[in-house]
Amino acid sequence: MLVYSIGSVWESITSLAHIQGSVLFHSRTFPQAIVGAIIAIIATPQHEYLRKHVIREIGTYFSALFTVLGFLLVFRVSLAYLRFWEARNYLMDLCSTLDDLTLHTINFIRVGDDMERNIEKFIWKCHMGDLLVAFIAFVIVELRQEDMRKDFDELVEQYGLSFTPMEKDTLRFTYPRIFKLEVMIQNMWVRASTSGLLAVAPPIQSRTIFVVSEASDACMGALKIQTTPFPFPLMQVQAMMLHVFLLSGPVVFAAALGNIYLAPMVVFFSILCAFSLTRLCEELEDPFGTDPNDLPLTHYLDNFKSSVKTLLYFKLYNHTKWKPVWEAMTKSPEALQAIKAKFPEADIDRLVNAEQWKPSKVNKLLSRNGEIYQAD
Repeated sequence: MLVYSIGSVWESITSLAHIQGSVLFHSRTFPQAIVGAIIAIIATPQHEYLRKHVIREIGTYFSALFTVLGFLLVFRVSLAYLRFWEARNYLMDLCSTLDDLTLHTINFIRVGDDMERNIEKFIWKCHMGDLLVAFIAFVIVELRQEDMRKDFDELVEQYGLSFTPMEKDTLRFTYPRIFKLEVMIQNMWVRASTSGLLAVAPPIQSRTIFVVSEASDACMGALKIQTTPFPFPLMQVQAMMLHVFLLSGPVVFAAALGNIYLAPMVVFFSILCAFSLTRLCEELEDPFGTDPNDLPLTHYLDNFKSSVKTLLYFKLYNHTKWKPVWEAMTKSPEALQAIKAKFPEADIDRLVNAEQWKPSKVNKLLSRNGEIYQAD
């Protein structure tokens, strides 16, 4: 999504020449304005004849055409921006609920006296962090419809996701994957509750399942916007009125103004504005793509990854209570092999690699909106 500033007069002027993300120089707006200006140039020399024999009531034309066209444009622009803003709210709600689940993962499981049990908790926390990142990643995949163009392994590599072999086999042939991931997350919390890993009372644990449902609701809201287009009949009527304006507007402006220089200029900017607003609506109505004006989905994913790295992984590998657990996992090759045998589905080699969670490296990753969030 483009970030811009028009704080000064000069910035306002230079922004007009900005091509990336602009609808003014689009192939569906600028050529139409050129065509309208050419028609105006051809019709202007005949402005007296047009006023006497063709267009006697110019005001009636403007009232009839611009009342309908103006209403359609205002209605569609308002609806398009509401869709865009609603989509942004759904994404923020999704990130907020997943952040809440990350905090649950941190606080609901505590270090105990049994080191073998602590190792199980350590692996469970890391696995939950991987699933939460995967959930928001596959929400983005679903919104962009990338699963239609790329296979599962390519998506996993693209977004830097981590799954157990069994999870990969399950997700590879499951559609849509976000619902399966939701089931996996809920099952992990249920198993943690029944096996005694959680350090909080059952009434508090139920809040976690509710938060998972909230994340699913936000996801479904975003999918609702992605799968519901602007109504075709309204789009058809607006397209018809735009082309009526494109073909008749230049002639009426030429008859009304009668100036070979002024008429084409007014026609050019009028048609450019009308078609640009339509093109703008088309972009706002589908805010989940990769165009410059679409919502920055990858930015949301990177921010959530930063939160998980700061709140969960960094604490596991550096906190005074959890660091001994990691040290116990890696104290000897025999201990590591025993852990791999007990947890064959977990990627133990990746979990014991604490090099990536050193404070100096983590702090470089935690950039959000231009600020650095230090991990403590």
